[in-house]
Amino acid sequence: MAIDEQKYENVILYLIANMRDGMIHGKKKLAKLLYYVDFDRFEYKESMETITGDSYRHRPMGPVPDQFQDVVERMRQQGRINVKEIQEYDMYRPTTVYSSDVKPDMSVFDEDDKRILERVIRHYGASSGR
Repeated sequence: MAIDEQKYENVILYLIANMRDGMIHGKKKLAKLLYYVDFDRFEYKESMETITGDSYRHRPMGPVPDQFQDVVERMRQQGRINVKEIQEYDMYRPTTVYSSDVKPDMSVFDEDDKRILERVIRHYGASSGR
C-alpha cells in the first residue's frame, strides 16, 4: 500500500498544531493519534480507506504505522517539524517531542478527513500515550 505523503505530513502538522501546547510528547502518543486518524473512519463506518495510506504493525505498546519514522525524519530534514529529546522523568528514557511552526495545508483533506481529524483531537488529544 502506498502512503499519501501530502496527507500524511499534513495530518502530523495538524495534530501538532492542535495539541494544547503545540507539541506532541512521545513517539507512542504520535503513533496512536495517527492510528486513530486512520481507523476511526472504520469504526464510524464512513469508509474503508485510511487518510495516510499507511499500514500498521502490532507492537507491545500499541499499533505503529510502518512509514512513521521515515515520514517524520523526512519532515525533520526539510525543517517542517522539530524533533528533540527531553528528559521529562528521572529513571526513564528521554521523551521525543514534536513541534512545528509550519501550518497544515487543510486543502489536501476532504470534509470527511477534517471531521475525523477534529474528532481525534477532541477525543484523544488530551490523553497520554497510554
